[in-house]
Amino acid sequence: MKRILMVVLAVLIMGLATVAEADVLLDVSREMGPEPESGVEQFSFEVPETDTRIVLDISSTLSEGGANVRVLDPTGEVIHELSWKRKLTLTGDIVSTSGKTGVFQLEVSTDAAVGEWQIQVLELPEPSSLSLFLIPGPAMVLVALGSAIYWKRRSRTKWRWFWAGAGIWTVGVALKIASDVIFSQAILQWFEGIMPRVPYILVGGGYVGVHSAVFEIGITLAAALIWRAMARDANRAVAVGVGAGAFEALLLGVAVFVGILAALSGKPGTEAALAAAEGAALVTPLAWLVGPVERIIAILCHTSSRALVLLGVAKRRWSFFWWGFMIFAVLDGIAGVAHVSGKIGQFSIWWIELAIAPLAVASVPIIRWCMTHWPDGIVSAAREVAGAQPAEDAP
Repeated sequence: MKRILMVVLAVLIMGLATVAEADVLLDVSREMGPEPESGVEQFSFEVPETDTRIVLDISSTLSEGGANVRVLDPTGEVIHELSWKRKLTLTGDIVSTSGKTGVFQLEVSTDAAVGEWQIQVLELPEPSSLSLFLIPGPAMVLVALGSAIYWKRRSRTKWRWFWAGAGIWTVGVALKIASDVIFSQAILQWFEGIMPRVPYILVGGGYVGVHSAVFEIGITLAAALIWRAMARDANRAVAVGVGAGAFEALLLGVAVFVGILAALSGKPGTEAALAAAEGAALVTPLAWLVGPVERIIAILCHTSSRALVLLGVAKRRWSFFWWGFMIFAVLDGIAGVAHVSGKIGQFSIWWIELAIAPLAVASVPIIRWCMTHWPDGIVSAAREVAGAQPAEDAP
């Protein structure tokens, strides 16, 4: 396990070390207000070769007014135009240069605008270079299967406990999605309306994390209280956590592979997915490795948080539940901050992975600690698997 974590950290460092390789032709932003502002600005960027393809990434957090963007070729002809009111997050808006080269213009017009906008013009790689994006899906599936098989062989736990974890994850995520549709959008909009930008991003991200933990970790607690056999031994508890994280990784891996395969094959309606992958390749070096690395981190956090919850049920200690709840809330809260900010697609995703990596590192000793502190008489075999002697309960 330590070797796996070392590999993950090495990949994170490599990704961050090469972040400057992204070919950004233009990166402009403006903060407007507090009084509404209107005006027109032009920004130049150069398209050096006839086969160059470009894409726009736009992030607008305007609280009032709207904006219009036009791209003009070297002859002054408008080749692309887009308008919006208030908020917009757009990644991978492809612009055809029709084989022209030279100095292009990006024209931004604002109308009674208050807030902030940012636009990046990126040079797209050749589609053939995106064949690497066929790797993440199968790699995520291998991470899922490998983690489950590893714990099955080491603990000799029955497969039904892994499936129990998968079932708990499914119920929790289904309820979370329903809650998102009914409540979350309105709540986030309310936060945004009463808070300045930075506090809104932090509070909104925190809400996303807590919301996820309420359903995923809350459902784990409810299931354990109903089906107490899950918390009867430590190997089962870890299998439940591994099952939840591995099932999520398996579904995501299949979805990513099918989506990218369809996009690369030129299926109608997949242009946006292809553009998003191309944009990710530009701003996130080694982007094809993000998926499997993220799934390793997530599985470890799924396992440690659920092990703490089930240990809390076994020992009747609520404090363990809250520690597991906190781990999961922080994990999804960090990702929530990135999404609420509207900046996804404009910076390397490795920064998010680096931010959540400490949770994965901490999860390894947490899992071992849970196993060695399971109630006496319930599972001595689990302690042997953990490689530690029986220990007294923590004060």
